[in-house]
Amino acid sequence: MKELSPKTFRFDYDFIREPEQEPKSSPRRPVRFSLTPMVLLQIISVSLLAVFIIVMIASGAESSTPFADVEASFDEVLDSGLLRKASSAQLKRFYSLNPADYANTLFYQAVSGNSAEEIVLVEMKDRSQLSETEAAFRNRISTRRSDFAGYAPAEEQIAENASILVKGRYACLIMSGDSGRYTDAFLGSL
Repeated sequence: MKELSPKTFRFDYDFIREPEQEPKSSPRRPVRFSLTPMVLLQIISVSLLAVFIIVMIASGAESSTPFADVEASFDEVLDSGLLRKASSAQLKRFYSLNPADYANTLFYQAVSGNSAEEIVLVEMKDRSQLSETEAAFRNRISTRRSDFAGYAPAEEQIAENASILVKGRYACLIMSGDSGRYTDAFLGSL
């Protein structure tokens, strides 16, 4: 039988290695920090950005505008020949929103039954009502689109181009051929 030399033996088990020795660590030196103009500028920029973000979040959270002022801005631009103020019962019937659950509501409905024009303004008691309100608005848009599908394409288009706007505690549905005027009234009043 042939004897194995130590070299051959090592070759067969080459994958087993001795643990490498870790280099001796040198004592840590304190990190030196110099405040150059560039570093100072970066610190100031990041601080201003943080303040700006906080202000933007805080200002969008709540609006201090009274509901009566927002309603008055709609009344100023309202086309009374096309839209009229509807009752709370009609809001509940068409949107399944109970006005008693909200701080304030306003519903303008088309004078003619053959028109898709509607505007709804809701002041929520708190933001937890937002998803329910938006869902009711989307359901109504879908219903109005299907109401006019096939026989009144212009009214169907009005429903299709409806806008849902949310700012602070206010939510607004604008379903109108002249939505820009009402959008400006809503956003301008807040």
